[in-house]
Amino acid sequence: PPYSLDWENARLLCKFLRLFYEATLRFFGSLIVTSNSYFHELVGIQSELYKLCNLDGDSLLKRMVEGMKMKYDKYWGNIEKMNLLFFVAVVLDLRYKMKYIVYWFNKGYAKPKAESMVEKVRGAIDRLYAHYATEFETTSSSASGSSSCVTSNVASSSMSSASNTYDPWKSVVEEFQHHLAQEDSGECKTEVDRYLSEASEPPCALGFDILGWWRVNSSKYKILSHVARCSGVSVVESAIMRS
Repeated sequence: PPYSLDWENARLLCKFLRLFYEATLRFFGSLIVTSNSYFHELVGIQSELYKLCNLDGDSLLKRMVEGMKMKYDKYWGNIEKMNLLFFVAVVLDLRYKMKYIVYWFNKGYAKPKAESMVEKVRGAIDRLYAHYATEFETTSSSASGSSSCVTSNVASSSMSSASNTYDPWKSVVEEFQHHLAQEDSGECKTEVDRYLSEASEPPCALGFDILGWWRVNSSKYKILSHVARCSGVSVVESAIMRS
């Protein structure tokens, strides 16, 4: 009959295999947004693998875990070869942002490698933002160009009838607005800077709807919300399916 140590190893193995089972369900869930959770699952699996490899106990169980760790390292061990959109999706989850990946990169890898990966992730976000900013500007200029043709006659007649009286109050307000614009551009040049500098949501917030949040805040983050919807979700999902 099995000894108490055998039952303990069996319980340990079931607990470990359940981690893979639940991760698989979440990875391939079709009714929930999953792209922002891939990195969490990988970190959890990696942590458990390292823990069990260093655990004293049944040698058969340890060999089994070591074999699984070798396969994990083959496909997921080198973060420099992973699709950067895995990390971008985490940053665009306002419960975690950059601080989350900085923490885990520094915990799992040497400082130079961690710093290099943080720079690559931030660079990827900036490039995505620049891409969608160009598209947004093109769309906006086309819309403004068509509307200006309609209103040009009305505007010119209004300008001719307007008084040229100097307004000191208006001048002071305009000067202050110009100052604020310069100050904001110096502190937060893009929506990315503003988003990352603002407070995060609690990491354990239950029922948090990430797509709903970006939908509600799309007027605040006109360009970054497009990055979150188009690049931070759909592209990552197709990438994991190809892997």
